[in-house]
Amino acid sequence: MTDAARRASTPPALPWHDSVRWQHLRRGDGCPLCNLPPAEVAFRLDAAIVRVPATACVPGYACVIHRRHVVELHHLADDEAAAFVRDVNRVAAAVEQLTGATKINLLSLGNLVPHLHVHICPRRPGDPFEGRVIDPGQTRTDAYTPTEYADLMLRLRAAVHFGSSR
Repeated sequence: MTDAARRASTPPALPWHDSVRWQHLRRGDGCPLCNLPPAEVAFRLDAAIVRVPATACVPGYACVIHRRHVVELHHLADDEAAAFVRDVNRVAAAVEQLTGATKINLLSLGNLVPHLHVHICPRRPGDPFEGRVIDPGQTRTDAYTPTEYADLMLRLRAAVHFGSSR
């Protein structure tokens, strides 16, 4: 194997490989999810903010982010955890309804950014990740046309806040 092929097949180092950097991120120092530009916040819920990027791994992708910096779900008090899970459920149900997804994948990883967040990924036959786990970092610029994205945002906000996409 050539050096170039080895580098291409080697996954990037995770932030926790640098223990000092990881501890700073765990405390929230420089956390990109704590410092999202307002334009990237689609809407706010009781315990979470929701990000729905125009470039997405799959159409209908959303990310539900806890409002305060916390690393793991089990670090929350029971009532806080319940409120966050309710928000995740509301968004997941709306995404399923709006996209007609065959299955909704919920991914809570935090391997790159240690701030509690859940990736909501609608699955359907023929999606770009068929037969494997979705990688939320593999975004597609062609996930939506500008009109499709604007329509999704309107319908998703309505479905989450009012319980219907119509």
